[in-house]
Amino acid sequence: AAKVGADKNGIGYTSLSTDFEKNGVSALQYEGVTASSESVLDGSYKLQRPFMYVTRAAGDYGSDDKEQLVQAFLDFMQNSTEGMAIVKKNGGEVDESKAKPWDELSKKYEAVLGKDNSAITITTCGSTSVEKTVKASLEAFSPMAGNFKFTMNQSGSGDAVPRVLGKEKDGPNKGDIGFASRAFKEDGSEDISKAMESGQYCIDAVVAVVNKENTDVTSLTQAQLKSIFTGETLKWEDIK
Repeated sequence: AAKVGADKNGIGYTSLSTDFEKNGVSALQYEGVTASSESVLDGSYKLQRPFMYVTRAAGDYGSDDKEQLVQAFLDFMQNSTEGMAIVKKNGGEVDESKAKPWDELSKKYEAVLGKDNSAITITTCGSTSVEKTVKASLEAFSPMAGNFKFTMNQSGSGDAVPRVLGKEKDGPNKGDIGFASRAFKEDGSEDISKAMESGQYCIDAVVAVVNKENTDVTSLTQAQLKSIFTGETLKWEDIK
């Protein structure tokens, strides 16, 4: 966004959580719809993608404590007031009206949360796009859960399922939680039926931005954005 703010003819894309004013940019409507938490969550703003997660199968974590910590962490991140606030602060769109205080949700995990878990390491894998939201959530949750350690081995959405449930789940790149910045494929190539848990923890809204001095363009369509980013359209006056 900062690069676009420094180029009066620039265009780029960024997260909805970006400080547009600070970066000197203006957010564009997409297909005539303004990006906001409300329009993202109700689906009217279409330039978005889900942030998904999938875990190893139940009983496949090496210890009951690690398995319970994974369950507790996912509950914290996607269902608690505190966890949702962290995800939102770091760029994810969530429906905070459904959140519950962690003090309430954590009761079922009291046994494992009260232990010294510093010898346990939770490993994440998959999408690189989720890194900011997941890292912030893990950093906040670890001190609340016996100071477990974590390793993030993010390399791409396509590695999520193989490394927690597939052919790589017991190899050097194995993970405990796999993340994808898209829906998991339903063609059989990403079978998540054996996962202990899987789901969507937030939405990533993408916003096209232009330099704040460019007041001629306020909204772009999918076709127009494609034309610009493929290099077919090189001048603002040529937008059709």
